[in-house]
Parts: sequence; C-alpha cells; structure tokens
Amino acid sequence: MASQTTDDVSLPIVDVDDHGTFKYVLIKIYKAGSNSKENATYLVRGHKWAEYHDDLLEECKSQLRNSSSGMKVKCVGGGRIQHDCDRKVINVYGYSVGYGQANHADTCRILKSYYGSDYTIEWSNDGY
Repeated sequence: MASQTTDDVSLPIVDVDDHGTFKYVLIKIYKAGSNSKENATYLVRGHKWAEYHDDLLEECKSQLRNSSSGMKVKCVGGGRIQHDCDRKVINVYGYSVGYGQANHADTCRILKSYYGSDYTIEWSNDGY
C-alpha cells in the first residue's frame, strides 16, 4: 500500500489498527507558506491506544517534526472507525468532541484508495 504523501514527506496516508473500534482523526498537511487548499494532503489516523483524538494528532505532529519537513498540520475533524481486516470491512461514524465531526465521506474515499475495492467501507453520521 502506498506510503508517499507529498514530495517532501514520507508518511503513510492511512495508519489505523487492523481490528477493533477506535477514535480517528482526519488530518490536513501542507507546506508552510503554500495555499493550504490547493496543496494539501489528507491523512487518516486511528488507534485503540488513543484515549483522546488529540493523541493521534500529536503523534502525527511529532512524526512530521522528526522528518524536518516544514509542513503545517491541521486536524479537520474526527470520529470513530470500526475495522475488521479479516472480513475487509470498515465503518466510519461519530465525531470528536474537541475537533468536531470529520467529513466521513472524505475519510472513506481515502480509505478506499488505500485498501482497494475488495474492502467494504461505509460511513454514518450516527453515534459517538
């Protein structure tokens, strides 16, 4: 699966656990000084270890700081992911209290491009 995000940074587009239900964030990264709308890359991060959505964002910021990339980072929302890699099913739903609800349709497009067409990936605005 692809890991290159931009010409300047090599991070996986998607970094989520294979099994379980956990918080996720949709993160926009862009080169400092650029037009963030035109030159943005979106990352999906979700892990069971994250107690808060902010934990996921801070981990990504740390990875970018370590790469000396000069990239800006913005969380554009969050929610929850239910992932079963054995059945190849992902459900995206809910919201983040701190960052608001991510655009789950955008998240699903990113997940589908990463996991491929043999995965069933759906979203809902229901639940927390």
